Formats: sequence, C-alpha cells, structure tokens
Amino acid sequence: GILGHTINATDVPLCLIGLKIIRTVEAPDYSDNSDDIEGYLDIFRKIVGDDMVHARSVKEYLEKRDGQR
Repeated sequence: GILGHTINATDVPLCLIGLKIIRTVEAPDYSDNSDDIEGYLDIFRKIVGDDMVHARSVKEYLEKRDGQR
C-alpha cells in the first residue's frame, strides 16, 4: 500500500543491498556496510532456494533455465 505496487520477498533484500551500496560509496572503509551486504545476500539466496539457476554466463543461464521447464 505504501509503495503502490506489489513487493515480493526477493525485492526486500535487494533493496537493502542497494541502500548499503549507496552508503558504501560514501564510506567504503566502513565494514558495517559490506557486512550487511553479505547478510542481505545470504537472505536473498535463502529465499530463492532451490530455484536458483547456477550459471556463469547468460547463455549457460538461459540453457539451464529453459531446460528446467
């Protein structure tokens, strides 16, 4: 209701990572920022869980993703 559109579970840690990246630009030597980025990334990975497509290129990702369907 506040943002005017639906937010899914993965949006939350991604937004918080973005916030911490902005703060890191201002204070790159402040470890709290990088520590929090790692924590939010861990939360993101847990939310995605087994649906994560492990690939190292877009081509590999598309092949694996399309093969799962």
